[in-house]
Amino acid sequence: MKTLTEDVWQGYHKCVERMIPDKNLQDKIGEELGVYMKADGLLGIESAIRARTLRSPDS
Repeated sequence: MKTLTEDVWQGYHKCVERMIPDKNLQDKIGEELGVYMKADGLLGIESAIRARTLRSPDS
């Protein structure tokens, strides 16, 4: 049985593939998501991390 996380990630990828036909742009979106999730660069500064926590859809 699949977990919710698997279903959500599959849905995310299907959505990106459907909405963004350009494979290179799909890859760039994936890279940017990784930066966001790891809180790299400007997304790693304290105020950005705090905003991400305060505005998170799961909070």
